[in-house]
Amino acid sequence: GINAEYMGMEISPAVQNLPYFAFHNVVTCLKEKKMAEYPSNFPDIESPLFVTWKIAPPGKGDDPEDRDLRGCIGTFSKQSLKNNLPLYSYISAFEDSRFSPITLKELPQLYCTVSLLQNFESIKDPLDWEVGTHGIEIHFSHKGMSYSGTFLPEVAQEQGWDQVTTLKYLIRKAGYMGSFDSVKAGMQTERYQSSLHTVGYKEYLEFVEKNKDIFKVSAGTE
Repeated sequence: GINAEYMGMEISPAVQNLPYFAFHNVVTCLKEKKMAEYPSNFPDIESPLFVTWKIAPPGKGDDPEDRDLRGCIGTFSKQSLKNNLPLYSYISAFEDSRFSPITLKELPQLYCTVSLLQNFESIKDPLDWEVGTHGIEIHFSHKGMSYSGTFLPEVAQEQGWDQVTTLKYLIRKAGYMGSFDSVKAGMQTERYQSSLHTVGYKEYLEFVEKNKDIFKVSAGTE
């Protein structure tokens, strides 16, 4: 996996295992039409989290640049991983309205990232954050309509955006078609950081092979 150590934050081996469960849950949903059980020996801390799926063309994907977004949904509420990871690995794979649901035949081309969010800080200036270090969450109103949106810490860096460009895209993502300057003054902004880990489907299969006792794998699901 890439980004095992991200922004100088050490991720315990347990957190590194979270994307394997996300894969396992999606495989179980596709093959058995039910959610997988969260393993009792996996961490059950309370943390906001996001689950991101990316897809690469067949035979590619070793280079992260070849991976395209396939689903990304999460929550800022602090709930246990035991509740949130099954739920959001499912929703991000099957219910992200920007994409069709993930299918069995796509599995070999998929990569999953689980991000645990931390260090939330309100900032007065919407530009007071660092590309590559912080994610950004915004809330603003215009003519009686409320808007909100977020980009995870890796997005601006992957896209090559500076702070202003990131916010211009983020207000679009939030559904607002006016200019950044027209809502900048009244914008409530929070920055945050994340610990994240990414694994591909091949790594998931290797993990299952080595840890058959962790994931209850029904006969005939290989």
